[in-house]
Amino acid sequence: MNKYSYEQAYKTASNLLPKGFTSIERGRNNWVFEHEDRILMIPRHERVKNYSVRVKATQFLHSNGIPVSEILDYSPENNGSPEYLLVKRVDGEHIDLSKSTLLERERVHRSVGEILGAMHNLSSLGYGRLKPNLIGENGSWVDFTDKFFTESIEYVKKSPELYSRFGGILEEEYQKGRNNLINIFLPSFLHADFHLDNLLFKNEQISAVLDLDIVSSGDSNWDSGHYCHTFNIDRINGVRSFRLGYNKAHDYVRERLYCLMIWTRKIGSQAIQRPEALKETLPELEKILGDEI
Repeated sequence: MNKYSYEQAYKTASNLLPKGFTSIERGRNNWVFEHEDRILMIPRHERVKNYSVRVKATQFLHSNGIPVSEILDYSPENNGSPEYLLVKRVDGEHIDLSKSTLLERERVHRSVGEILGAMHNLSSLGYGRLKPNLIGENGSWVDFTDKFFTESIEYVKKSPELYSRFGGILEEEYQKGRNNLINIFLPSFLHADFHLDNLLFKNEQISAVLDLDIVSSGDSNWDSGHYCHTFNIDRINGVRSFRLGYNKAHDYVRERLYCLMIWTRKIGSQAIQRPEALKETLPELEKILGDEI
């Protein structure tokens, strides 16, 4: 269900970009309009709470040298007028690994590792999803993971077929690994949805980190494990290059558990909203369960 209609968004764009603009179809969550070097975003789907966390996270990362989009203007909802975010276009593009050479892919993954490592060097407060003050909502990391997994498995239960096939296995895996999550302290700043589609590149180097709506505070293995399972071209070499750039210790057991949790959420939400996407998500879940890269 739309939070703001296209007509509302178009009217706002007309006021902010009076010299003309192009409406861009770029996803289900936001209305996007472009004019020259400016990009205007207005919440489209009701699942978009607001942009306040994205704005604060962007400012925080920019102040710490992480490449992000430059914010030109931001306004929360005001007397019925839609919330909007105006940013400067980044000099970069999404990468297509299938059209890249081996050396180009190595540079891409190494750059990803370097930027993620820099993000994880940033200390954070609290645990779980960050509020607009950039403090986590939960009192401990395991409080967050318990809540996240419980919500995720409830989504899966809405599909009796999926729950029958995977529910018991996923519940058992989480309970088996939960003790490893209790003593996680000194949380890192997490992107929490870190994959190639949320990154822009120029000359195989990251030019911007995108989609900072669910940034979090917690165990860095959440991001590193997720990234390693979200591209399919030459994955073994890609992970090796990523680890070289990341240059930090990782815990494979926790990475795997977090991936199972994330894929639990994915299959549950996709079964409701985008069942056609399961043809890619389910095989990856089976790989993770089988300890495969």
